[in-house]
Amino acid sequence: MMKELVLFDSNPVYFFILSLGFLFILIQLNWQKHQSDTVFLSTLILILTVLRLPFILYNQQINIDESSVITQAMTLWDRPIFWQSVDGTTSGPLNSYVLFLGKLLTGTFDYTSCRLVGLLLIISTLIALYKALQSFFDTQSARLSLTLTLLFYAYNQTHDFIHYSSEILSIFLFSISLYSLASIQKSPRTFGFLLGFVLALVPWAKIQSLPIALVFTGYGLYLCFQIRAYKGILNLVLGATFVTVLIFGLLLYYHVLGDFYRYYIEGNLVYGQDVSLYRRFHHLVAMLVKVFPFRDFLLISILLFSFAFRWFWKLEKSLLVFLASWFLITAYTIVKPGMFFHHYLLYFIPFLTFINTFSLRSITRNFSYRTVQLSYTLALIIVGSSVWWTSLIRDTSYTNAEDTKALASNRVITTIHQYSGPGESLAIWGWWTEGYVMAQMPQAVAENHSVRCTTESPLMVDYQQRYLHNLKTNTPAVFVDAVGSKHNFPFVHTSAIHESIPSIRQYIQRHYQFLSRVEGVRIFIRKDRLAAVQRGIRYL
Repeated sequence: MMKELVLFDSNPVYFFILSLGFLFILIQLNWQKHQSDTVFLSTLILILTVLRLPFILYNQQINIDESSVITQAMTLWDRPIFWQSVDGTTSGPLNSYVLFLGKLLTGTFDYTSCRLVGLLLIISTLIALYKALQSFFDTQSARLSLTLTLLFYAYNQTHDFIHYSSEILSIFLFSISLYSLASIQKSPRTFGFLLGFVLALVPWAKIQSLPIALVFTGYGLYLCFQIRAYKGILNLVLGATFVTVLIFGLLLYYHVLGDFYRYYIEGNLVYGQDVSLYRRFHHLVAMLVKVFPFRDFLLISILLFSFAFRWFWKLEKSLLVFLASWFLITAYTIVKPGMFFHHYLLYFIPFLTFINTFSLRSITRNFSYRTVQLSYTLALIIVGSSVWWTSLIRDTSYTNAEDTKALASNRVITTIHQYSGPGESLAIWGWWTEGYVMAQMPQAVAENHSVRCTTESPLMVDYQQRYLHNLKTNTPAVFVDAVGSKHNFPFVHTSAIHESIPSIRQYIQRHYQFLSRVEGVRIFIRKDRLAAVQRGIRYL
C-alpha cells in the first residue's frame, strides 16, 4: 500500500483519494478564523511535501535543465569558481550553489537531492508570501489565497512545473522582496536593507528576471520617499551595493570578470530567437490558454478578480501603478527570450497570489459569509481535482518507475567508468547532460553541452576556443560524442558532431583514441589512459 501511495501510477486512485482528503483538511483550516499561523503553515508544508514526494523519489531526469544544473553543482563542489569551472549561460550561479544544500542533506548530487532543494525553496516561498499578504491585507484572505497557490504546487504533475527550474530561486527572492515591501514603512532601515540585499541577488539567480527586480526596487524607493524615510532609501541602496560590490570583488579576485561579461551579459543578449513583439505576446496568450494546469489556476484567479473588480480601483494609486507595472514587466520577462518554455509561466505565481488575496478580501467583505464559504469550498474541490487528475492523465510517464531510488545507468556509463578514475571529470560533446549525472562525474568543460559551439552567433568562436582550452587544461580521460544517438537532445542537429569544428577535431585526433560506439554514442579514450588500461592498470 505504501508503495502505491508513493508511486502515482501503481494505483493513482489511492493517491487521488489521499489528495482529496488533504483538500478537505485545507477547507476546514481556512474557515477556522482563530487557528494559529503555525498550525496552518505546518499543515500546508505537510501536504506539499507528501504530494510532491513521488517526484522527489523519482530519481531520474524529468527535464534536461535539471541535469545541467546538477552537473554544474557537482563540478563547483570541487572547483567552486563560476565562469571558470562552469557556465550556466541563462542560469546564474546561485541556482547551482544552492544545490549544495541538497548534497549536505543527502550526501550526493542527484535528482532527488535537487528536487528536495526545490521543495524547500517552494516552502520558503509560500511562507514569505503568506507573511507579505498578511501585512498587505489580512490573515483570513492570505490563508484563502495561499491555499489556491498550494493547489498549484502540490497537485501539479506536469513535468514543466515539477522539475527544479531556474525560476524557483528567483520566485523565492521575489517573495522575500514582497514581504519587505509590505513591511518597509514600519521599519524602513531594516527592511530597506533587506529589500536591496535580496533584489541585488536576483540577477545572479537568473538575469532574465532582472526587470521584475527593478520594478520592486522602484516601488520600495517610493514607499520610503512617501513617508520621508530617507535612511530607508539609503539602507536599500547600501543593501544592493553590498551584494554587488562583494560579488564583483570576487569576480575580480578570481580573474573571471571578463568571462562573466562575455558569457553571462553578452551571452544572454544574443540568446533566444528573433521574434516580433506581436508574435511573442501571441505565444504568451496561447500558453496561458493551453498549458495545463497553469490554465486552471489562472481561470480561478480571473473568476475571483471579476467578482472583486469594482473594488480594485479603490486601492491606493501607487499600489495600482506597482501592480500594473509588475504584471506587464512579468509578461515581458516571459516573452523576452523568444523561447516559450512553459516553466517561464511560474513568474506569474507571486503576482496571481497577490491579486487573489485582494479579490478574496473584497469578496469576503461584501458577500455573505455562508455564500463565500460554500462557493470557495466548491471552487477548491473543482480546481484541486482538475489540476491533479488532468495533469496525471497527461503526464503519467514521469512517475511510473518501479525503482525510483537508484540513478538510471546504461552501457555507455559502464564503459566510461572502466576508463575513469575517482574524482576525474568527463567531457560530453552534444547535449546529454544526463550522462554527467548518471556517471556522477563533474564536467571537464565550462558548458556541459556544446550547442553554442555549433550555433551561429557573435560568440560562437569564443565558445569553441573556450571548449578547446578546457579540454587542454582538464585533460579528461574520456571524451564522449553523443550527437546522433538516442541519448542526445533532439535540438542538436546530427551534423553538429565534434569533427565539424576543425580545432577540436584535430585535438581529439591527436590525444584520444576512438574506443567504440555504444548505443549510438561514440566514446574516445585519452591515448595514455588507454595504454595504461591495456597494461592492466585499473582506474576503478
